[in-house]
Amino acid sequence: MAAPLFGGALAPTITGFIVQATGRFSPALLTGAVIAVVAAAGYWMLIEGPIPPLDAEVGMPLDASRPVGSLV
Repeated sequence: MAAPLFGGALAPTITGFIVQATGRFSPALLTGAVIAVVAAAGYWMLIEGPIPPLDAEVGMPLDASRPVGSLV
């Protein structure tokens, strides 16, 4: 859960370092784009299918064989 917070905090810092080193924003923006594409590809490879909806009352995946809200 903390990983997005670290990414959100590090992105401007790393962008600033790249801009300071190169004097241009293009390499920093390209770096961000590459990281986004790699992250999207990794997410795409990890997800095997649709995520089933959860029954809000029970916190378990919905099952067609039992009515919604049933504890049995």
